[in-house]
Amino acid sequence: MATLSALPLPTRPTGKKMTAKSTPGTFAHAIAMLLYQQDPMRTGCSGCDEMQDEYEHEAAEIAKRIQAGTETRQAIAEVFDFWFWEDCLRSSPDDSRIDALALVIEAIPPRP
Repeated sequence: MATLSALPLPTRPTGKKMTAKSTPGTFAHAIAMLLYQQDPMRTGCSGCDEMQDEYEHEAAEIAKRIQAGTETRQAIAEVFDFWFWEDCLRSSPDDSRIDALALVIEAIPPRP
């Protein structure tokens, strides 16, 4: 198992849905839109405009970790393992999901 980055994971919401809207033009927003389009957890959000915020929390945390120096693939794995289940992006025959996401996120130009 990979060593966890020094950044703490967020606290899970209790009782009510957390709402977060990333600011368009930011690195976190670009990641959120990528995750919405790719739908790595297969939630069905990519076909529904009302669900564009499906991966907002994950995107914000991934962006924060990458900007703090965590390797992209590790940041993705840590965040998805926290919000879903351990090895969730590696628990299917399609183990390349995490690598594909990392490649696309690394191609996003740096932003605030």
